[in-house]
Amino acid sequence: MSKKKVLIIPSWYPSTPNDMGGSFFREQAILLSKNFEVTILCFNYCYEYKKISLLQKFLNKFKIININNNKKFKATRLELAKIDDIISTDIITCYNNSHDNYTEWLLSDNFSKDISNLYFTKKNYIPDIIHAQSTVFAGFCAQKLASHFNIPYMITEHYGPFLIHKYTSKIRQDIQYVIENANLMVVVSHHQKRSILMQEFKCYPEIVGNLLDETNFFASDILQKNDTFNILTVGNNSFIKDAETFVKSIKILLKK
Repeated sequence: MSKKKVLIIPSWYPSTPNDMGGSFFREQAILLSKNFEVTILCFNYCYEYKKISLLQKFLNKFKIININNNKKFKATRLELAKIDDIISTDIITCYNNSHDNYTEWLLSDNFSKDISNLYFTKKNYIPDIIHAQSTVFAGFCAQKLASHFNIPYMITEHYGPFLIHKYTSKIRQDIQYVIENANLMVVVSHHQKRSILMQEFKCYPEIVGNLLDETNFFASDILQKNDTFNILTVGNNSFIKDAETFVKSIKILLKK
C-alpha cells in the first residue's frame, strides 16, 4: 500500500544544514517520513535591483510623482531548486524589486496557477494533504493550493504572541479566512490557543506540542559527588517564554 503524500509548507526554513532557524520543521518532517511520503516546499523572496533613470529618481525624491515600475507583481522569474539530500525539499525563489508586490502575489489567485505550472505539473505531483507551518505566510500558500487542487489543508501555528493588529486590514481578513477554512487548526500551547480565540475566529484549535526525538535525552547514570540534580532548560531569550515562572517554580519545589 502506497504512503499518503504530505506536502509541508514552512513559513521559515533552514538555508544550510547547520542553520537553526526552522530546524524543527525539518526534524519533524524527517520523523513523519517514516509513515508518509513527505515533501517540503519553501518560498523565498530575493530583492532584484532594477535600474531607475535620473528623471525617475528626481521625481520620486521630491514626491512630484512616484513612478513605480512594479505596480503589479508578475511572477515572470521564479527559480526552483533542491536544497536537501536527506528529505525531499524544494525552494522556489521569487525575484522582484518590491517585497510588497511579492506579498500581493502570495495573496492573489495567480499564485496557485504560477506554482502549479512551475512545480506540480513539472513534477507530476499532487499531495493528499497540505500542512502549513504557521499561518503567515505558509497558511496563505496552503489555502490557495488546497483550493486549486481540491484537497484538505491544515495549519500548525507556532508564532507567538499571535497579534494581527500589525497587519493591514486586507491581510487580517485573509488570516481569518485561512484559519477558519482550514480542515484542522493545531497550536503548540494553551497560550496560543487563547491568543487565536481572542481574535474571535470561528475555529477550534487542537493543542499538540512540538514533536521531540526523545532518544536524544536520557537520565544520566553518573551522579555528582554532592548528589546535585541538574536541570537544563533551553528557550529563546524572550518574555513570551516566561523564564521567570520557571525559576519561581523551581524555587517552590526546593522548599517542599
